[in-house]
Amino acid sequence: MTFNKILPALALLTLPIMAQAEKYPAPVEAMRERGVEVLERFDAPSGLTGYTALFNGRPLALYVTEDGKHALIGSLLNAKGEDLTGVVLEEKVSRPQSKVMWEKLKDSSWIADGSDKAETIVYVFTDPNCPYCKRFWPTVQSVVDRYGDSIAVTMRDYPLPFHGQAAVREAAAAQCVFKLAGNKAFWTYSDMIYAKTASNGQGITGKQPLVQMATEMGVDPAQFTNCVNDNAAVRQGIEQDTASAGRAGIRGTPTSVLIDTKTGKTALVRGAQPMTVISSALDVLLDKTK
Repeated sequence: MTFNKILPALALLTLPIMAQAEKYPAPVEAMRERGVEVLERFDAPSGLTGYTALFNGRPLALYVTEDGKHALIGSLLNAKGEDLTGVVLEEKVSRPQSKVMWEKLKDSSWIADGSDKAETIVYVFTDPNCPYCKRFWPTVQSVVDRYGDSIAVTMRDYPLPFHGQAAVREAAAAQCVFKLAGNKAFWTYSDMIYAKTASNGQGITGKQPLVQMATEMGVDPAQFTNCVNDNAAVRQGIEQDTASAGRAGIRGTPTSVLIDTKTGKTALVRGAQPMTVISSALDVLLDKTK
């Protein structure tokens, strides 16, 4: 069930009053049953009661009417048109959740480009056999080129189950190139994978194409083959990345998590978005919008 189906923006939810022992009003309880994580109650004007919440990692606010029978979902504006909700969500949800997300992500395996001293980090969860990741890969490279040492871009493996072993083997192959030839070689090899893979579980055609590509880069074929087939650390790294994605509420690829480790601000970009979308989010974190 999609977010738009169960949480239409500013939808007025009308539910019958039911005798219940829960501490939440009936409309809020109904949202909890639909997967919304209610976090905290806060004061709101005009007799409303506010609740901060998360749905699929997205912060939102619920406003319950004074009689407790209805709830509004969305932003509350004052007479001047100022957004009263954004301030609340930033203070009570975004900043605390960024710390939580940082803890969930920082222990996953690191393959990075950019500066290792950057305070703004872009975590990109990808699946080598995902057609949308294939489309998004040039954007990842553009981010590194445009922002340079202002950020660090770190890749996370998230091979989706329905893409089968092709996705897992391609992820492992790139990890093995990183292990055997270093960070720069990883990015070059990943370029080759995304250029040649047929996506959707089909992988790359040809006789041992992953070995051939690694050999062309000067990687020893025997060591590479042994690494891909029987390296527990590589497999563990992929599993660790996948687990990190699950803990952070990520369900699809590509997904980019942007975190300013100094201010605690975060941004979540889902899908193969164009460079303009990524830049807009990064400029806010880097305070370049003034």
